Amino acid sequence: EQHLLERRRALTNQSAGRATTIIVFSTVLAVLLMAIALALLHEDLQRRRTAELALQTSEAKYRQLVEQAADAILIIDSHAVCLEGNARAAEVLGRRQEEIQGLPLSAFVQSDGAAGPVLPMLRYGHVTTGEFWVVRPAGDRVAVEVRATMLDDGRIQIIARDVSERKEVERIKDEFLAIVSHELRTPLTS
Repeated sequence: EQHLLERRRALTNQSAGRATTIIVFSTVLAVLLMAIALALLHEDLQRRRTAELALQTSEAKYRQLVEQAADAILIIDSHAVCLEGNARAAEVLGRRQEEIQGLPLSAFVQSDGAAGPVLPMLRYGHVTTGEFWVVRPAGDRVAVEVRATMLDDGRIQIIARDVSERKEVERIKDEFLAIVSHELRTPLTS
């Protein structure tokens, strides 16, 4: 019986030793897997931070380009309501930049002196150009040359250039030609 008891005790000790080895191995493996998971998570977070920083830098550069553009830039939705505009757009429209958002396009743009739909139908990938009049709150009008493009998300980007100086030069040139033509014709007819 003593011998049998010794044998069972040895088997139990051996079984306990194996169980302890398995538990230690499993614990080490679990700790190792958690360390790997934490390292991967840390690496992923670093990549996300880097990507977010790059996105913020890109956004800041884009904003700076838009705000410092020499032309008026407006973004409108599919209902021809202004979503945003740059500082030059506010200057051309004679309004504060905050006032532009939510303003319908028909409130300040006229085509050939008549109010109504301003831009013809736009299709994705096509650029629509034309000359229009911007009516400021004070009532004065500014001639603008417009390029409108539909963006990927269905919004429309309008780039407007103030051409009032060019229009004035053309008017003076036409007036000068009319006067010169009249002055040349008068002596010839007599």
